Amino acid sequence: MKEMMYKIAAMQPVDIDPATIRKPKRRNVRISDDPQSVAARHRRERISEKIRILQRLVPGGTKMDTASMLDEAIRYVKFLKRQI
Repeated sequence: MKEMMYKIAAMQPVDIDPATIRKPKRRNVRISDDPQSVAARHRRERISEKIRILQRLVPGGTKMDTASMLDEAIRYVKFLKRQI
């Protein structure tokens, strides 16, 4: 069943333009300007953006928590490798 879902998903076009991916809204909190905090926040934002892109590429990825989506991404990539 998953294999059939993967085959269908593999044929669908996917828009992975980061500009089209919505970021979660932030609460009204004071943002630190400490260079180390800024660098860590930037790193976390980049990781979150890549996770959101991966969620859009994995069939059903947007309906899963991050750990489950990463497991599914591993299975999906292995499936795609077998198709080559």
